[in-house]
Amino acid sequence: MAGKKLDRQTGRAGLETIKQSPVMVAVLGAPALIGFALIWWLAGFGWAILAGLLLVGFVAYKVTR
Repeated sequence: MAGKKLDRQTGRAGLETIKQSPVMVAVLGAPALIGFALIWWLAGFGWAILAGLLLVGFVAYKVTR
């Protein structure tokens, strides 16, 4: 993809992949959930939320960059 832009066709293809294989999406998302739970257990809910927001921000930065 030139310029890493997300167009309608790519977005729809991603949604179709999620609809067709939800188990794959769950397996890919499991480490993030486990990490969130581990941080919550060790440091508390506030730190887990902060870590989650930082992770989402980092991913958004990498996708849009």
